[in-house]
Amino acid sequence: AIFSGAIMFDVLLTTCALLALHGALDWDVLRWRRGLILLALGFGLGILTKGPVVLLDAGFALVFGPWWSETARTNKRRWYAMTGLAVLGGAVIALAWAVPAAIMGGEKYADAIFLRQTVDRMANSFAHRRPVWWYFMVLPAMALPWTLAVRAPWRAWRDSFHISKSARFATAWALPAFVAFCLVSGKQPHYLLPLLPALALYLANLLGADGARLRGRLFGALLLVVGIALAAFPYLAAHAQDIAPLARLIDESRLTPEFLHVVAGIWPVWGAVTACIGLLVLCVRGAHASLRALALASTAAAALGMLALAQGVGPYVDVSVAATRIKLDQDSGRPIAHLAWHHGLFDFPGRLTQPLPKLDFGELRAWCTAHPDGEIVTFYSRYPITAKPDLELPYRFGFIRFWRASDLLAMPWPAPGQAPAMDLDDATEE
Repeated sequence: AIFSGAIMFDVLLTTCALLALHGALDWDVLRWRRGLILLALGFGLGILTKGPVVLLDAGFALVFGPWWSETARTNKRRWYAMTGLAVLGGAVIALAWAVPAAIMGGEKYADAIFLRQTVDRMANSFAHRRPVWWYFMVLPAMALPWTLAVRAPWRAWRDSFHISKSARFATAWALPAFVAFCLVSGKQPHYLLPLLPALALYLANLLGADGARLRGRLFGALLLVVGIALAAFPYLAAHAQDIAPLARLIDESRLTPEFLHVVAGIWPVWGAVTACIGLLVLCVRGAHASLRALALASTAAAALGMLALAQGVGPYVDVSVAATRIKLDQDSGRPIAHLAWHHGLFDFPGRLTQPLPKLDFGELRAWCTAHPDGEIVTFYSRYPITAKPDLELPYRFGFIRFWRASDLLAMPWPAPGQAPAMDLDDATEE
């Protein structure tokens, strides 16, 4: 719940995957009809949420069903036939929306929802491209505090697969999917969210083994250090130029003044409270070995991090003023277009009822000539535009800028070779 506003639709995707996996567990106890319904619903709603990736999030538990389920071992033909029916049912649910949407949206929209949203991102992602090993670095951080706190002898890890059906189920669910995600070029931390319940299930089973225990002192120390750093960062960002080593580091890192301004606005209290939580884990008797205390500490620290971002960064990602201006232009009949793709950023906050056209830089001059009373808006800063903006609003670590078309026509235009080679393409994700 803490992260549901921060990671887009991956919480909803996780819910759909869990719904489908509930159906797999129904099959394990011979509830074939209910399991089929739940699997079809989970797959169908998951496809509507984020495309066929839900089949990776939940499908491997079915593929490896005979490893963890006695029912699957004794009824292999029925198990895999029902799996095919569940996938087909999910496809029918998704196509019931996708086909009419493609017909109404036209050829480009159909290509986007049927191909580009999935194929481009999996096979040749232009956004968030990471090395194969990247998730091995990210997952331990996402699984805190348990990556630092769980202690168990080797035999407990080894024997869990032989003794516990739940451990085998969790492994069949998550491990093949994790490998598949590592092989996909585009990677983001929240893509792994549907696999975290499997990790929780496995670790819960492991903690019940002989010799398993919790030791959370390292996690407490980590919270203490992170809290102190978070409390100090605003001061350091505000006085960076007064500290010579820090100024050199900032120059080498190419951090912009806008970035430093945002960091300087974060309240130090968030870091101070985080450090206090770390001290409680370290100093309160038994807290470092308490499952409840570590869970509460990690949840509180995550909540404080989100509050710090909301307080410090929130005003710089609020596009309501820009969206309202776009809406007023559209309602008054004034032509307005966005330079490069805007990802629908302004549609909901502005309650737009008309599309906001997208222009490439090479089309800009012709559009301005055809609409001299119009406006151009963009949140990209890499274009060689020298005209003074009519409105400039802070956004992220840059600006949203509005120009009158007449002002753009009056500025010196760059030679064709000096213009950007290509605009950000539609495959870029939020």
